[in-house]
Amino acid sequence: MSADITLLRSVTEEIANRLRQAGLHHPTSLIAATSSLERCRATAERTGIDLQTLSRLGRKAELMLIRGIGIVYVDLLDHLDVRSVADLAASSTESLYARMHAVEDTRIAWRLPSRSDLDRWIQQAQAQYTGVKAMQPGNARLAGETNTANLD
Repeated sequence: MSADITLLRSVTEEIANRLRQAGLHHPTSLIAATSSLERCRATAERTGIDLQTLSRLGRKAELMLIRGIGIVYVDLLDHLDVRSVADLAASSTESLYARMHAVEDTRIAWRLPSRSDLDRWIQQAQAQYTGVKAMQPGNARLAGETNTANLD
C-alpha cells in the first residue's frame, strides 16, 4: 500500500514527523498500532501523540483500506462528518452524494465520486463493519467503532 497517512490535511507537520519516526505513516501500520485501547496507549506513549488524535487517525486509515478511497476522499468524507468505517456503513448513497455536491465548491477533491463509487464504498464498509461486529466481545474496542480504539 503506497498511501501515506501523514499527507492527510488534518495531520500537522509535527504529528507527521512523529508518525514517520515511529514507522506509522502507512494505513496498515497505523491501524495495527491503534487497534485496541492498550495498543493506542502504548503508541501514544512512544510517539507523544495524544490518544484522541491517534484514534481519529486510525479510523481514517481504516477508511483508506476501502478500495477507491484515498487521501483526498478521506479528507472529503471527513469534511462531511464521515470519519469512520462505521459512519460510512451507516450512510446512504443518495444522501452522501447530495452532501458531496453541496460542498463541491470547497475544492477538496478535483473529481467527486460517482453514485456507483459511493455504492461500492458503502457496501465494502458495511461488509467490513459487520465482520468486526461479529468479533468476540472480549476485545478492547469500544462500541460503534471498527478496528481502532474509540477515544472520542
